[in-house]
Amino acid sequence: MSSLVPGPKGRELVNRWWQLLACIVAMMAIANLQYALTLFTLPLTKSLNATLSAVQVAFTLFFAGWGAARLVEAAGSWIPVFWVAVGCDLLAAILALFVLKPLVIKLTTSPVMQPGVAGAPARATVATRG
Repeated sequence: MSSLVPGPKGRELVNRWWQLLACIVAMMAIANLQYALTLFTLPLTKSLNATLSAVQVAFTLFFAGWGAARLVEAAGSWIPVFWVAVGCDLLAAILALFVLKPLVIKLTTSPVMQPGVAGAPARATVATRG
């Protein structure tokens, strides 16, 4: 399915399949990096005597710092970096409030998750001979 979107040269055809293909290529490009980072987490936690969460925060800050440095080079100021960080924080807060919180409430109050309710998974019992 495609839609017509006005562009600089008039109306250009924007095909959703091209957007999907671009997203798939982007995911393929980042997936290798994500997999490679998982190979380093266990050795780093052991050698540094650190928790897994600390190592993951260090990786995140490393890549965020790299991106921030590139943004400062392009803009010539730290102000855009500040606003990007504020925007990411606001987006995370909105997603947590309006997506994650209702999902957790739905999953924890669902009858499937409560034992003794029809449709809930039965507990395994061990038969004893006596």
